[in-house]
Amino acid sequence: MLNSCMTDTDSQVVFVKQFMREHGLSWPEDPEPNLGPLKVLFNLAFNWNVNLWFSLKLLPTANDHQKRRILFTPSGVMLFWRALFTQIPKKHFKKVYTDIFKLFANSTNGLPPPGRIEEDYKSLQYVFSTLVRSSTWKARVPAVFPLRELENHSKTAKAEHIKEAIDTMLAIKPPFTMDDLVLLSDMTLLDGVLKIFKVAGDRTVQRHLAWLFLFAYAAVANPGAVLLILHGSTSRATEERLRFCADQVEASYKLLVFSAAVVAHFSEEERRRIDGHLARMMKLC
Repeated sequence: MLNSCMTDTDSQVVFVKQFMREHGLSWPEDPEPNLGPLKVLFNLAFNWNVNLWFSLKLLPTANDHQKRRILFTPSGVMLFWRALFTQIPKKHFKKVYTDIFKLFANSTNGLPPPGRIEEDYKSLQYVFSTLVRSSTWKARVPAVFPLRELENHSKTAKAEHIKEAIDTMLAIKPPFTMDDLVLLSDMTLLDGVLKIFKVAGDRTVQRHLAWLFLFAYAAVANPGAVLLILHGSTSRATEERLRFCADQVEASYKLLVFSAAVVAHFSEEERRRIDGHLARMMKLC
C-alpha cells in the first residue's frame, strides 16, 4: 500500500468530489442546502470517523433499560491541522488555495470568486483559534446531562435541533430521546462550537467545513499534485510524499474506498475483500 501511494499517478479527484457532494461538502461549488452544517459534522464524525471539529461516539450500554450516552470530545487532529495552516505564509496561502481550486473545479481555467480566499482564510483562522483551546486547555470542565437540559447550559443551543441531527444522521434504533445523556469532555468544546455558529452563520460554516475537509484530505485525491502545491518544489514534495504515505496510507485508503463506494465503483463483496486484505497488512505492520 505504501508503494502504491508513492507511485500512484492517477487522480482520484472524482471520487473525493462525489463523496463531498453526497455529504453536504460540495467544493468549490457552493454546498447543497439539503444538509445543514450541524448534520454534516454529526454524519462525518459518527459514520465516517472524520472528526473535523469534534469526535462523536455512542457509548455501549449494559442493557436496553440503561440511558444511552453520546460522548463529544475534541478533534484529535485539530492541533496538527492548525500547525500545518500556520506554516503557510498568508501570501503563499492565496497560491495554494487557487491551485487546489483549479484541481477540484470543473474547469481548470476557473478562479476563486473575488473575496473567497480571504473569507476562507479568516474562517480557518477563527475556527482554529476558537476550538484548539478545548484540545489544549488543562483546566477542563466535563459535563453530563440529559439532552433536554441542554438549554440550561447554553442560551443559544436548542435540544430539539440537536435531537433532529442525531435522529437523521446517526439513525440510532430506537431513536435517541430527550432523557438520554450528553457527555462532554469539556464545556469549552460546546461553547466554542456554539460561538462559531452564532458568529459565522450556517452558510459560512458549511463552506468552511468543505474547505477544511479539503485542506485535510486533498492530498488523498492526488498525492503528487497536492503535495507539490503545498510545498512549492518537486524535491520538497518528493521528500514530504514519503512521510505523507507512511503516516496517511491507511486513512487515505479508507477514504478512497468510502468515496468509491458512494459511486458504486466496488461491489460490497469487493470492498469487504479489500478491507480484509488491508486489515491483514496493518496487522503485519
